[in-house]
Amino acid sequence: MSSVILKLGGSVITKKDREMQADFKTIKRISREIESALKQSPDLKLVLVHGGGSFGHRIANKYNIHLGLKSRNQIFGFTKTIQVMRKLNFILVEELQSLGLPAIPLQPSAISIQSGGKISEIYTKTVKFALDMGCIPVLWGDAVFDEKQGHSILSGDHIVAFLAQNLNVKRVVFGTDVDGVFDSDPNTNRSAVLIRSITTDNIEKTLQNISGSKTTDVTGGMHRKILEVLPLAQKGIQIEIINAKRDGYILQSLLGKQDLGTLIFNQR
Repeated sequence: MSSVILKLGGSVITKKDREMQADFKTIKRISREIESALKQSPDLKLVLVHGGGSFGHRIANKYNIHLGLKSRNQIFGFTKTIQVMRKLNFILVEELQSLGLPAIPLQPSAISIQSGGKISEIYTKTVKFALDMGCIPVLWGDAVFDEKQGHSILSGDHIVAFLAQNLNVKRVVFGTDVDGVFDSDPNTNRSAVLIRSITTDNIEKTLQNISGSKTTDVTGGMHRKILEVLPLAQKGIQIEIINAKRDGYILQSLLGKQDLGTLIFNQR
């Protein structure tokens, strides 16, 4: 069986306006939906990746971890970023395990290294072994060692893209706090239209339409996200961007429902 990667955005599982505050209610609901999906589809192999939200981002920005090691003061910030992300991951994994799910945290800073802010290696053999054992590997956006600049940020989206190209993955689901990709900012334009499907044929036009608007800010970098997943779509991997804040959407998506948000695929 092929694997499905589910990315849970930090804006979904944390309260971004409160420092280091997990959204326990949403985490519990999503965990139950994952449990239900695996019961209904026992052959499903699932990889979870989550963002940092109000946990990692504030510490990382405070110490400019993304800019590389320039002062000894940043070393503490580097280690602190890793630790607070471990706390968020612990909350999610503990909830999954409370439902009897074999979730296992795989700390990215321990199995990854970057060079100039780009992935040099993620030790995917560990992820594959966990999947073969029947575990649910859980990774997250993290501060990692960097061969050129000492340290840098490895985003959850980059982890997803790397794993999808190095594992037998057919589908990637991005659980966000918006309904999908819009043609303009839905928070300021009531006439904004949800784009139901983006193909490798019309993706350039779509990017032109949403660039220059505030859509990328509202959705946590939707323009960048689409660019990152384009190579996946070109390889035949199906990507869907859905609103994980909506009850039942994670469950339905894991079971194969494809009209929940924006679908990105290779039309050829």
